Amino acid sequence: MNITSTNGITSASPTITAPSFFAVWLTGTSDNNSTAVESNVELQRQRCQPLLNNVRPGLGSGAVSTPTPDHDAPTVSAGSRTGRRGGDSTTRDDILVAARRLFGENGFSKTSMRSIAAEAGVDVALVSYHFGNKRGLFTAVMDVPGDPVSRVTTAAQSPREDLGRSLITAFTTIWESPDTGPALQAMLRSAATDDNAAKTFGEFASGEMLPAVTATTGLTSETVRAVGSCVFGLALMRYLVRAESFAALTTDEVVDQFGPRLQAIIDLEK
Repeated sequence: MNITSTNGITSASPTITAPSFFAVWLTGTSDNNSTAVESNVELQRQRCQPLLNNVRPGLGSGAVSTPTPDHDAPTVSAGSRTGRRGGDSTTRDDILVAARRLFGENGFSKTSMRSIAAEAGVDVALVSYHFGNKRGLFTAVMDVPGDPVSRVTTAAQSPREDLGRSLITAFTTIWESPDTGPALQAMLRSAATDDNAAKTFGEFASGEMLPAVTATTGLTSETVRAVGSCVFGLALMRYLVRAESFAALTTDEVVDQFGPRLQAIIDLEK
């Protein structure tokens, strides 16, 4: 019961608590002892529950809290494009189209996973889901099965005295096997005739392949560059120009002739 005084006249009014406030809203009466009120409140419990859940204890009778904003909840700006777009195959194709264009325009090193995702209109997590990392995406764009860098670094784990032969064996296997050879040779032809393709492939070789070999072998970057210039020069003459003195060699002859010479370059580093 609340006691109020107006112009010297004292009057009493019933205190309406949070539950009885909703009883008034439902029934039009503030009689807390009314059986009809209690019955109606019970019948309408489901209707009231969302509102009753917002009544915070300690704020006083009938105080209703204002929901606290969730500052940790992610926000999405108007017009932003995130999440899965279409089916898996469509999403993957969209990413490949975007990556092919951005790799061609900006090169490998200056193209980020996020920029590719934005161009494709998908969440960046979907790029990782489909391709693993930027190197995996690049090999997919170039239509090269597997990961050529991993194959080369596996060969680079050989003992140092066998490194020249191991590297040239891995090189010829990748370039001449039915599963990877055609795609790599097509990529080489594209790099020879298209500036964007040349820029992308060059940055991939400089930024991914050669550093991986350097890290795996422990050789200096200067030695790895010298070895790289030999094997890529061989690729140019054997698979693109198809010069007779290179193209006529069998795979075993390539390994026998170039292995010792690569090893000689490696052995210059003491």
